[in-house]
Amino acid sequence: MTAVGERTSCPVQRLGALAGTKLGTSRWHEITQEAVTAFGVATGDEQWIHTDPVRAADGPFGGTVAHGYMTLAMFTGMLAEVFEVTGISVVLNKGVDKLRFSAPVPVGCRVAADIEIIAVRPRPRGFYEVRYGLTVRVEGQPTAALAAEAIFLYQQS
Repeated sequence: MTAVGERTSCPVQRLGALAGTKLGTSRWHEITQEAVTAFGVATGDEQWIHTDPVRAADGPFGGTVAHGYMTLAMFTGMLAEVFEVTGISVVLNKGVDKLRFSAPVPVGCRVAADIEIIAVRPRPRGFYEVRYGLTVRVEGQPTAALAAEAIFLYQQS
């Protein structure tokens, strides 16, 4: 497992040896109102709990919160901070399993992802399927905000 801020790399053909390995933790990322609002505009989800700080102050979370899918979308960048697969020509997102949004992500907080490789399997045409376990934590909160298994496909170059 790497320390925060350190990134390791692995050639695609050796990924199988990392199954069951905790890769590390991303750096902390601040959740800003500007980013949450932009995500809402981009996705068409401009519900007031995300985009209206005045109304949200009296809402269920006491302020605006990030979209769950925004938090999930941050995973690719967080993964790149921790781990790099080398010897590839393309990376594809295949899907997400076991996705749970367990706690709100308040605007103004910081989040980080703990990342592990759950499984690796070879696929046709030189692809490797990698199943990552991810847990997104909110700084200072005991409950994780998000847990999921993200599946990526890497094609060997």
